[in-house]
Amino acid sequence: NDGNGSWVSDERTVTVQVVSEPGASITLNGVYILVGDDGTSSVDVPLEDNGDPTFIRILVVDDLGNSQEVEYRVTYEEAASAETSLDLLTLLSTVIIVVLLVVTVITAMRYRGLAKRMSRRRRGPRPPNGRRQNGNGNGKGNGGGH
Repeated sequence: NDGNGSWVSDERTVTVQVVSEPGASITLNGVYILVGDDGTSSVDVPLEDNGDPTFIRILVVDDLGNSQEVEYRVTYEEAASAETSLDLLTLLSTVIIVVLLVVTVITAMRYRGLAKRMSRRRRGPRPPNGRRQNGNGNGKGNGGGH
């Protein structure tokens, strides 16, 4: 409500409830509506779905001829905000998961590269001919007695 009788609804139909003196006559947009013995009435009013306001005019006239008229403008707006929030939350969750996967892959690749470098350092340098020396350190085998 904007204080000037304008309302916004996310429902395509609004329920108008009128409370008056018992025996009063009530019209809604020029159509008489049934009033209960307690002076209350309830009517469902469909709203324009093209963004234009729906005008709701209520006229109440009591047994003595006293009257009061009020007018409201109700505009239908789709309740997309909840769906949009959900879509944004889903998108944000997907982006976070993708970022975590990328970080995990990069970390695994770095770890693999570091592990390869560390394993090369533990073995020590290779000799120029590409062969490692055997256990006696002279490169000639076990010394076979020659």
